[in-house]
Amino acid sequence: MLFWRWSLRDLRRRWLSVVAIAIVIAIGTGVFAGLGSTSAWRRSSNDASYALLHMHDLELRLSPGTIAPQGALAALVADLTGTAMVTAVQERLIVSRQVDASTGSKVVLVPGELVGADLSPDAGVDRLSISSGTRPQAGGGGGGGQVILEEKFAQHYHLADTGSLVLAGGTPVRYTGVGVSPEYFLITGVADAGFLAEANYAVVFTGLAESQRLAGLAGQVNDIVIGLAPGTDRDAIGAQLAAAVRSNGALSGTVETRDDDPAYRLMYDDIGGDQKLWNVLSALILIAASIAAFNLIGRIVDAQRREIGVQMALGASPARIVRRPVLVAAQIALLGALLGVVVGLVVGAAMRGLLVSLLPLPVWSTPFQVGTFLRAAVLGFVLPFVASVLPVRRAVRVEPVDAIRTTHLAVRGTRLTALSRRFRIRRHADSLRRLPLRNVLRAPRRTLLTALGVGAAVSALVGVMGMLDTFNTTIRIGEHELLVAAPDRVMTRLDGFQLVAGAVVDDIRALPQVRSADPELELPAIVYTGSRTTEIDLLLQVLVLHPSAGSDSWAPSISRAAPAGGRPGIVLAAKAAVDLGVRPGDVVTVQHPLATGPTSYTMRDTDFTVIGVHPSPLRSLAFVDSGNQSVFGLTGVTNVIQVRPAVGTTGDDLRRALFDMPGVASAQPVAAITDLFRKALEQFLSFLLIAAVAVLVLALLIAFNSTSISVDERTREHATMFAFGLPIRSVFALIAKESVIVGVFSTLTGLGIGYLLVRWMMISIVGSIVPDFGFTISISAMTLGIALFVGVASVGLTPLLLIRRLRRMDIPDALRIME
Repeated sequence: MLFWRWSLRDLRRRWLSVVAIAIVIAIGTGVFAGLGSTSAWRRSSNDASYALLHMHDLELRLSPGTIAPQGALAALVADLTGTAMVTAVQERLIVSRQVDASTGSKVVLVPGELVGADLSPDAGVDRLSISSGTRPQAGGGGGGGQVILEEKFAQHYHLADTGSLVLAGGTPVRYTGVGVSPEYFLITGVADAGFLAEANYAVVFTGLAESQRLAGLAGQVNDIVIGLAPGTDRDAIGAQLAAAVRSNGALSGTVETRDDDPAYRLMYDDIGGDQKLWNVLSALILIAASIAAFNLIGRIVDAQRREIGVQMALGASPARIVRRPVLVAAQIALLGALLGVVVGLVVGAAMRGLLVSLLPLPVWSTPFQVGTFLRAAVLGFVLPFVASVLPVRRAVRVEPVDAIRTTHLAVRGTRLTALSRRFRIRRHADSLRRLPLRNVLRAPRRTLLTALGVGAAVSALVGVMGMLDTFNTTIRIGEHELLVAAPDRVMTRLDGFQLVAGAVVDDIRALPQVRSADPELELPAIVYTGSRTTEIDLLLQVLVLHPSAGSDSWAPSISRAAPAGGRPGIVLAAKAAVDLGVRPGDVVTVQHPLATGPTSYTMRDTDFTVIGVHPSPLRSLAFVDSGNQSVFGLTGVTNVIQVRPAVGTTGDDLRRALFDMPGVASAQPVAAITDLFRKALEQFLSFLLIAAVAVLVLALLIAFNSTSISVDERTREHATMFAFGLPIRSVFALIAKESVIVGVFSTLTGLGIGYLLVRWMMISIVGSIVPDFGFTISISAMTLGIALFVGVASVGLTPLLLIRRLRRMDIPDALRIME
């Protein structure tokens, strides 16, 4: 019972430190547990959502422009061997359509697609889930211009659950609700443009008959999806279907499995990459918390060194001596483990809310991850014991007389102490003015331990917030590059290749809302070097790289320009050049389409000279001068036009004028591209903010605890100063100055390590998750200011919270304890 009474006395005396250290451990283990739960949640939610809506196993998609009579594709499937394993078949009609979802307060004109399918709630494959509203009437088949709007698009523009749309050609329809089908859990946009494309791509679902009416393709289909029984050889059935299509002279198309679906791949592939980042962040926070807790608990035990020495002098065995500090560690461990579960639940709830808002799946399964939380709780429980045993073991291995020795003898001067003598301010005040620096230098171990604890917190803070800064800087660079010249231009994509001197281009130029129209080419390509160890998918933009003086045409910024040397030239993104290991003047090989006839193309490899690099963070963007159009066999042809509005015409007016024009597939302001990437990165930043808040609280707690323990360690010195008549303000000033000196050293160390952490995480971790982004490492002035506040200001101001303790100090008692 004696040890329990001593333990309770220690708890009452140091309850603030015990609680603060427990919270430090709780933040480390709780963030580890909370972030570690997301991968299991996402995987189980994906599985449940795809199972609920019966995601197809196979899909036959006819080639663009190819259609078939309704029933013809189902007949192909019925003739296959092994059709007994086919559980469901659904023919569909999917056509591209621009969509006008404008409301009274905003203009929403975007490309999209009309999906005609079975909308009944018991459809056997690729079932439609209605999030709000009702299904179209007419037996669920859709009719009378009734449709369902894709949910994420409606959420992005804050559209009502029901409303009106206008399809290209002036066709009005009414959407009776919003929903989603398995292929559209993620919207990848035109040509699988990428993640979060719902901002610029509208999917409209309706019944098959209604889609045929709206598209003017009565009785026609161009797609079929197939569900298979479990255990079916999917590849064998797919190979049979592909062979059947090839043998049918009237049809051409592609057979794909669910694994080929871009949204399906992203839904699962992103889990591993995202969890890798969360693991690194949670490990970083956990390591910082562990170092700080280990340091702080060790210093609490070190502060009891003289009491341990007295016990040894009285003949107490090491086993009995260890019990008391271990009981303090047990208090911290138990409280830290319990609070860690609470912090983990809070972090997990925040992560769940962000995941649900980002991916509104029909089913979200987020059960309590017992294994993850147990690992974190065990770690939080074991850590304090390890932190307490090591300093006690060191204390009991010295002679009792050395352990009992008073502070001014136990902490001896070092060579560093001599440095403080060089700082002369006023001779009669030298001793007091030099005391803070001498205290720091004469106890380097204690100074380094304090700096290690605070520096670990600062480095974790800079690491996480530096990632936020890097993302924001990257966005700003991309926006500046796209918007620095002609920010009002509208990127107008045509529904195929058109002659520059043809009617479609002439009609666009003739619009009164158009100031200028610059025809360009957009082509897919692959770039590689001779070794072909690295291949990068490109979106080639063929345009005038060097517009004439006074032209309002946009062109990319080119740095480190080099001559083409008789070859066609290409401007690569700086990230692409680094990944390929090339510099301006080097030669790369580009695999690109080559027109062999009016509607026929082949792929050709051509050597290009890298004539410069551009600053856009998108690695896939590359530019070729329009003088090289002959390399692609497309001289005098365009499929993209950069259009600028006439004076007095707004971008929305221009887009409305282009909306119904024949040959125009979409017309989007170039600013929409930057908005898309900003939204994508902001979604990611929302997750990082959770870690940033946790790290900030962790850093403040560590800073407070470090200073508080330092004051406890110097209790006898402070009592001696009061005994000699020093006022409390002088003692407080000495404590604050010493804290600031240690804080400056800690902050500088933390900033250096934090910057290295940012570089490592952005290049090695985030770079592997999103390889098509070139990030510019950046640490903002705000991050530096917060780091200085945490590492210097909070450490220096913490003594303010301890003034009450200094005022109430029992000087004889404090001196007696130490004597």
